[in-house]
Amino acid sequence: MQSLPTRIANLTLMRRLGANALAESFLGVLDDPPGRMVSVRRLHPWVVQSPDLMRQIETRLLDLSSGSHPSLVNILEYVDSGDERLVVEEWMESVSLAEVISWCQRQEQVIPHAILLDLGVRVCDALDALHARVGRESRDEHVLHQGLRPSAVRVTREGRLVVGGYGLVRSENALPQPPPEAEIAPTSGYLTPEQTWPDRDLSPATDLFALGTLLFEMSTLKPLFDGSNPLATIKLVRNAEVDISLIEARSAFPGLEKVLYRALTENPKHRYQRAFVLREDLRGLMAGYDFTHIQRDLLDFLTPIFLEHAAAAQEDASRNLEETTANLLGDPMGMPVRDLGERLDPLAGLDLPDRPDTLIPDDPSRWEDAFAPLDVGMLGGDYDTAETGETIPPLPLDRPIPPPPAAPSPLFPEPSHRGPSPSTFSFERQDEPARQVVAIPHDEPARQVVAIPHDEPARQVVAIP
Repeated sequence: MQSLPTRIANLTLMRRLGANALAESFLGVLDDPPGRMVSVRRLHPWVVQSPDLMRQIETRLLDLSSGSHPSLVNILEYVDSGDERLVVEEWMESVSLAEVISWCQRQEQVIPHAILLDLGVRVCDALDALHARVGRESRDEHVLHQGLRPSAVRVTREGRLVVGGYGLVRSENALPQPPPEAEIAPTSGYLTPEQTWPDRDLSPATDLFALGTLLFEMSTLKPLFDGSNPLATIKLVRNAEVDISLIEARSAFPGLEKVLYRALTENPKHRYQRAFVLREDLRGLMAGYDFTHIQRDLLDFLTPIFLEHAAAAQEDASRNLEETTANLLGDPMGMPVRDLGERLDPLAGLDLPDRPDTLIPDDPSRWEDAFAPLDVGMLGGDYDTAETGETIPPLPLDRPIPPPPAAPSPLFPEPSHRGPSPSTFSFERQDEPARQVVAIPHDEPARQVVAIPHDEPARQVVAIP
């Protein structure tokens, strides 16, 4: 698994969000503008190595980036760097309908019908705006989503609904077989009948079939097509046998089954052809509900889901930090505290003899005597080594001054200390008392670093930056 954080081109991957047959998804941070959070899809190597698939993907990206809409996730950039191919998209703090459905299942709570209708209408608005675009590269009459599913629809903390997670190929099931160790999320249940065939045309009715499966799952909290294995699921999708399922939908939300019956017809010609027509049928079901405070009701309903989402994100971040620490330091688990401390403590392992001439006196006038064993002549004149007799040339005085260190990356800014500078950190050992280490900023003159074991007299060591 990829060690995080990791830098690729002009961005840094921070946290893994998931994976499918096409790509891994990450939360990333851009260099320009500094600190902007983005969603990144990193295409799998076996996808990058297929010229046909890459032509399809690049064509789709050009089509999808041809416009902008507040209810659609914008594609910001396509990164081609060496063997890496990244699709960079907008990121906003939000929860997906997949998380909403999962939470309702665990809490044994249904999605309120008014909220379901409100979200369904807004998804129709987003699809209508997408279908109104003309393919800039493909010259298709309509730009399609081709990947609508619960995880592709998200709601922000402000109650804004956005649709993303676009399908970048006709069907993910047509991809080359990935390595067996890859973690691939099953997506066959969210295909449409025409996507299970290699030669059938896709149209806006394709996305509206997928919207029908989404509305069914929101009302019943169960996926519409769920076979015992991916092939069985594809067979269910291809035949579109939904009569029994619509009876269940009618008992869960009376009246919705009429919309689903038309949206989920196997023949695309008999389905809704435009999203605004399905939207008007959903609005026809709103008569029996109060929408006066629908935005407030939506946010109240989502509040516990956002809390759970934040806790899960914090847990993922902690896990990534542990993995990164393990990669940098080795595996600290099972390592004795003393060993780990020696790898972190800058004073650990230093051999400080107890001879008086190696201790630094308090009186600066005696420092020359304290450093006498070091033979300071090596800093400005010839120095003959005792063993080989070789001569080390003097350090040239006209040597150019090296450039100052680069400014700290905006991704990992140095902390600003409002209290006394520098900060103090302590490291505990199992076999000796704590010692203190003073950090010395680069832009300040040398300070003194003091190591004070409790069982010895105070010693002072000058840290020369």
